[in-house]
Amino acid sequence: MAKLEVTTSEHTDTGWRFVVDLMKGSDVFTYRVSMDKEYCEGLCPGVAPEDVIRKTFDFLLQREGPQAILSEFDVRDVKTYFPDFENMITEIA
Repeated sequence: MAKLEVTTSEHTDTGWRFVVDLMKGSDVFTYRVSMDKEYCEGLCPGVAPEDVIRKTFDFLLQREGPQAILSEFDVRDVKTYFPDFENMITEIA
């Protein structure tokens, strides 16, 4: 079981940058993730940005291991690799 910690490292009028630490066993993976405010609101209306990041990682970890996730990315780019991302993320609890 993996433990996920999401920390907001920067907040602007247009979006956020997060540091995400994923602990799986004795391994720790760190990611830098950005997300545009408008994209966040369109993707998961009414959901806190940190929770959208958690949902994004839940989605990614169902499809690939932590070592395969890019160490730095924008949430908008996930759909480039996984075209079903925007449809599936709303189903993640």
